[in-house]
Amino acid sequence: MSKFLLVVVLLFGLVAPALAAGDSSIELKAYPAPGGVWLVAQSANISCFTITVDVSGENLRCSRKLPVTLDSDGKRSIPVVYLTGADPSRAWRYQSKCRARAGGRRKGAAQPYIYSLPYANAVFPVSQGNLGTFSHYRGSQNEYAIDWAMPTGTVVRAARAGVVVAVRSDSDRGGAALSFANDANYVIVKHSDGTFGEYFHLELHGVLVALGQRVAVGQPLALSGSTGHSTEPHLHFDVFNNIDGDKHATIPIKFKTRSGEIVVPQQGHEY
Repeated sequence: MSKFLLVVVLLFGLVAPALAAGDSSIELKAYPAPGGVWLVAQSANISCFTITVDVSGENLRCSRKLPVTLDSDGKRSIPVVYLTGADPSRAWRYQSKCRARAGGRRKGAAQPYIYSLPYANAVFPVSQGNLGTFSHYRGSQNEYAIDWAMPTGTVVRAARAGVVVAVRSDSDRGGAALSFANDANYVIVKHSDGTFGEYFHLELHGVLVALGQRVAVGQPLALSGSTGHSTEPHLHFDVFNNIDGDKHATIPIKFKTRSGEIVVPQQGHEY
């Protein structure tokens, strides 16, 4: 089902605190510097994120052309732009807008890969497949995602090896309303070709891996749940790359079933 990580930050005045709406896992903070201020993007629980920043104001000079989109590429903190007054004899002010999401933009072509099912020793039905009408429709940014209906507490396993670049497990909120979209617990894994696999709607305190940990195919990552925009306990999985700090694109993928068959999981079928 639908999920996203979106932070909007507005800054006013010479040095102002960052204000975040929804999941504040990625923040744009202002730090005083000689003659001005540095805007720095940072996160405590995400080491790969994409951020898009724009700034407007009066009597303002920026150290780089804006708007700008940057990838943190494994860093939890990156400088974005230095701001100062264009005319030192006059007061200056600024307002910044920021959108950010976990993951990153791909720098090359995705490698062909057959994914393992993200669970073991069980059969679960697909409650929503590619281009599903509830939340995987065209324009949803979840077009090529798969939802597996499964009981809360099911062990979720890595469908592909990689490095854990984002985790959240502190949410106990979930429901059918879009207002819950930023409340999902998740694990995101970066693959060797620069794509990212995301496992969403996990149980409260259900994450079993740490940021920066390397994981193998089939390794336990978390326990499934129903946090975030969710109408029933299930696992949402997709592979994606970011376009900018606001949008990402999911990638069509195939899975190998327990019988060895290569499939694109279909809604209403069990695997």
